[in-house]
This record gives sequence, C-alpha cells and structure tokens, in this order.
Amino acid sequence: MKCGVIEQMRQDHPVPPMCRLLGVSVSGYYVWRRRSPSLRAPQEPRLEAEALAAHQRTREWGTLKRKLVYHRRFATREEVRRASSECIEMFYNRQRTQARLDYLSVAFTQR
Repeated sequence: MKCGVIEQMRQDHPVPPMCRLLGVSVSGYYVWRRRSPSLRAPQEPRLEAEALAAHQRTREWGTLKRKLVYHRRFATREEVRRASSECIEMFYNRQRTQARLDYLSVAFTQR
C-alpha cells in the first residue's frame, strides 16, 4: 500500500523523502517495484466488486428492515413475529448465502 502511493507520486516528488515520510526503506521500495505480481493480483478487481456488492446487500437489508419493522407500531407480539418472519422470508433468506447449502441462497436451491 505504501509503496503503491510512492509509485503513484514518484513523478512529482523525489522517492527518498517519500520513503522516509511513509516509513519505507528506499531499497525496499525498489525491491517492491521489481517484484512480479502476486497470484491473487489478477483477482483483485473481482474481489473488490464482490465486497462492494455484499456491502450494498447489507445496506438494502437494513433499509428494508427499517421500512417493514421499525416504522410500524404493533398491537401484539404475534404481529411483530409475523412481520419479522415475512421480512426475513421476503428478502433475507432469498439473498443470503449459507455454508450448509454450499454457499448458495435458499431461493437458488429451491429452484
């Protein structure tokens, strides 16, 4: 990460002061530059996209839960139970992957 910042800024600033500022040895930076990409490097864009998608699903779940459950007043515990179950069945179980299902969603396995 630090070496990447130095690499991006090396055209505008001298390398040795940036290395000192970031706590990287100058020789270590140049070794990093010559190093071949890791085996995981080609997968990085896909992994970032998956992480962003998972974050978005979590946010959608929170929004849905707020709309369906938190902004309502319930007369009985049974109404709360029913609304919660409906919310879980409607969205959460259809989207969430489960280890016991080989990381597939419940909706996918029921097809």
